[in-house]
Amino acid sequence: MTFWTIGILTNLFEILRDLIGNFSSLKKYSKSAEYKEIHRRINTNCLNLIKNFCDLIPAGTGSEFFQKIFASHPNHGVVGFAGFLAGAISTYQTF
Repeated sequence: MTFWTIGILTNLFEILRDLIGNFSSLKKYSKSAEYKEIHRRINTNCLNLIKNFCDLIPAGTGSEFFQKIFASHPNHGVVGFAGFLAGAISTYQTF
């Protein structure tokens, strides 16, 4: 579980970097064909960001990351709902 948490954290940083780059290039290409492509990539990055934050909750709970950092565990309902939401977003992105 610890390596899963580390992988999700590094993926979050990569998504944030891509999102910032897409927002900066969005200003360059206003009203062109590239604008729609960049806007689509921004939407995909936002979904990935939400999905990875939701994946971080079960991974951080299993590896006791939250116990070490915040000295408490999240509620089991929150962990289950976050896993469900991450799975739902993954299913949506697949189809």
